[in-house]
Amino acid sequence: MKIEIKKLKFSLLDDYLYFFEHVAHENDNPENSCYCVGWNSGDDTGKDFSTAEDRKRYAIDNVEKEKHKDIWLI
Repeated sequence: MKIEIKKLKFSLLDDYLYFFEHVAHENDNPENSCYCVGWNSGDDTGKDFSTAEDRKRYAIDNVEKEKHKDIWLI
């Protein structure tokens, strides 16, 4: 397996979402998708992460605005 380390940016958004929706959780249950939003941007105080859709929306916004502080493994 070849692994490439890349900074998360908007052009990788589809890969990022795919990973959390189809790879990260064994049972493939959409409600388990975390999108790693709780620690990535630093401005999550008071945000509602109670549903996967809320977390996805927040993750997309963070990627679009380049607020994520992590790297992405491909």
